[in-house]
Amino acid sequence: GHLKTAIAFAPYRDNLVQLYRESVAKTPQDGSLALIISCRRYQDNALRLAKQFDAAQFPYLIVTGADTLPIDHPRAIQVNAPDNYEGLPHKVSAALHWVYENIDSQVGILKVDDDQTLVDPGKLVEAAHRLKLEDAYAGFPVTTLNHDRCWHWNKCENPALNQRSYGKPFYRPWARGGAYYLGSGPLEKFVLATTRFPGLLEGEYYEDKLVGDVMALERVPLVQLQSERDFGLSLDHQHRFVEA
Repeated sequence: GHLKTAIAFAPYRDNLVQLYRESVAKTPQDGSLALIISCRRYQDNALRLAKQFDAAQFPYLIVTGADTLPIDHPRAIQVNAPDNYEGLPHKVSAALHWVYENIDSQVGILKVDDDQTLVDPGKLVEAAHRLKLEDAYAGFPVTTLNHDRCWHWNKCENPALNQRSYGKPFYRPWARGGAYYLGSGPLEKFVLATTRFPGLLEGEYYEDKLVGDVMALERVPLVQLQSERDFGLSLDHQHRFVEA
């Protein structure tokens, strides 16, 4: 904690950044990890999707914020972020930091929303393996300059935010938040950038755009996929595999 604070105060001190990298280094693992981003309110969705990842033998964590009761599951973690809609950028950022520091700094990450359904485990495994080898940032691109700047309205716990437009510019296409992939290189770039410059999270409501903007800052290209189906995921089969 103190080292990361020092980096934020002196973000261009490369020796501090290197000390941090060395402090979290572990034996590299050649694999990927899914982060099911959820909240206590929608834990049933997360547990449903977790069963599907279990069946596919694909490692995962369920991630919620720390200001609500934890989800009762052996692979559930809580991170230092609010468990509400406007806290989502902080939740995803904290989860990526947690994995980098506690699991493996060389792992690839598949970020998944809890309303997705795993319909093709083989495609999931193949896509994750390929994108890990490519060290890619990949997902379905949001390309429009006219993206919805009021998407967060009526979702935020703070009523003032439900009347405020999203205020950051469009830099370039980013991967839509339903599911996207970060190879170990992009993961490290995100963690180091947001450690050096925590202000990147300020004024941010949309975690997928936050990740995309950091990737743009770090000059990591977006590998554009056709849809979340390229990960074997779908929003169209909500309860197909739920046990009766």
